[in-house]
Amino acid sequence: MPLVFTQNEVNLSEHAYADALGETYEDPSQYKNLIQPGEQIVYYRGRRRAGGGSATPSYLGVGIVSAVSPIGDRFRCSITNFQPFDPPLPFKAGDGYLEPEANSATAVGFYFQPGVRQLDQNAFDTICALGLGTKQSTGGGVGTPAAANDDSYADPAKARD
Repeated sequence: MPLVFTQNEVNLSEHAYADALGETYEDPSQYKNLIQPGEQIVYYRGRRRAGGGSATPSYLGVGIVSAVSPIGDRFRCSITNFQPFDPPLPFKAGDGYLEPEANSATAVGFYFQPGVRQLDQNAFDTICALGLGTKQSTGGGVGTPAAANDDSYADPAKARD
């Protein structure tokens, strides 16, 4: 199942993560069973910005986990096939979130808080299609992307080859 990796400019923990967008992602051990080589990922950036301001949360790009290595009490994974979204994709389309589970969450802010979360394949495909410019948003939730059979977005089979 695809994953969302949170890549914030500012985090509330006191740990300085050794993340490099599209190259490496460091995560606490609580996510070690979720993050496996070959997993499709989409990067998400929350509202807080380094200068103290805020901006619309957005998705930054897609890739594939290629390797996971322990680093002390944390894990670091390498990312391949990274494709940035230019510009970043806002996390909502119309009145709905692009992650369908957020639309039914009682506390939406808590839904987006984890550093790593699972994402269903249809939502991942839609985010890829919108972020890479292969589908126009209709403003109403998540559907089947026009690019579902297109190789232009991260394909886990290619990471395993």
